[in-house]
Amino acid sequence: MRRAAADNVTSMAAVSDRTELVESIADVADEWERLAEATDAGPFVRPGWFEAWARAFGEGATPVALCLRRDARLAAVLCLVRGRGALRSPTNWHTPAYGPVACDGDAARALAHAVVESAPSVLDVSFLDPADPFADAVLECARDCRRRVIARPVLRSPYVALAGDFAAFEATLDSKFKREAKRRRRKLGEEGEVTVAFEDGRSDLGRLLDEGFAIEHSGWKAERGTAIAQSAETDRFYREVAAWAAERGWLQLGFLRLDGRAIAFNYSLVVSGIVHVVKVGFDAELRRYAPGTILTREAIERACSQGLSCYDFLGAEDRYKLDWTNDVRERIRVQAFGRTGRGMAEFAAWRYGRPAAKWAAAAVKERTTRKDRAA
Repeated sequence: MRRAAADNVTSMAAVSDRTELVESIADVADEWERLAEATDAGPFVRPGWFEAWARAFGEGATPVALCLRRDARLAAVLCLVRGRGALRSPTNWHTPAYGPVACDGDAARALAHAVVESAPSVLDVSFLDPADPFADAVLECARDCRRRVIARPVLRSPYVALAGDFAAFEATLDSKFKREAKRRRRKLGEEGEVTVAFEDGRSDLGRLLDEGFAIEHSGWKAERGTAIAQSAETDRFYREVAAWAAERGWLQLGFLRLDGRAIAFNYSLVVSGIVHVVKVGFDAELRRYAPGTILTREAIERACSQGLSCYDFLGAEDRYKLDWTNDVRERIRVQAFGRTGRGMAEFAAWRYGRPAAKWAAAAVKERTTRKDRAA
């Protein structure tokens, strides 16, 4: 009987959770990748993505990994950037999605509680999936801890759920859109030889990216200042991600060419049955032929032929994406502010605007000065 009781205690202890904050994500990268593979996690929550992001956009901040372990094995992990009393997601507008890699919903919820408890002043995480147990648990825990919470949508991304063959999918599209796309494809063919190629980037990657980024820079993105080639940091980031993905067999670079000259470009990561469309571009001088639409059709048909489950446009709810689908995924930003001086000041800044923020910051400074004098 005593032996059985002891065994039971050992068993209970073995499944207990513990969390740790690892200072370098490289120290847990191998375990993280194994967990990601076991759970079919997307590319945007894996260590390689965050390492490239930190080198390009981190401004000297080193990402950390908050880990949840069960019986010494990694059960959930989340990448964060740490500041004074604050934890923030390593995200910006080049981030399509963010969240943990977790073995199950219980692990995701346990990690969410640990995240809130580890950020005494500010927790600020963006591009969460509101349907993920992690996002729901962060909100619940923050409110239970009487944190001031701001939660709002930041992105709605269209996607195509693929089921059946391409002909069945195409039959669901607007008839006028299909007729116009077919007409423009015929007109483009009158200009010369039209070819489509999809490259995996395992050879000549630099040249392929040069070609693709030049196309992406030729249109409205250049006018808005959002083209990849207009920023050294952005250029570096997408090249590093491409090399990382190509090494793993995830990279898909699509090109539409007219007489051998690239006129449309599609940069995607294909992981766990999903095509994640990271960047697209087309030659603005040939807009009348809709080269981007032609290449998108080819890419979706290719995904169907490969038996993939989803073609995810990512990014914002742009009109050209909604020609292909009515389905969108929402991403949210969650901010939780503690009852510290810093937490109150940041909450005021986000909730009430700059005048209140200045007042709150001044109040915090005055209290701090008084304490220093008293000391």
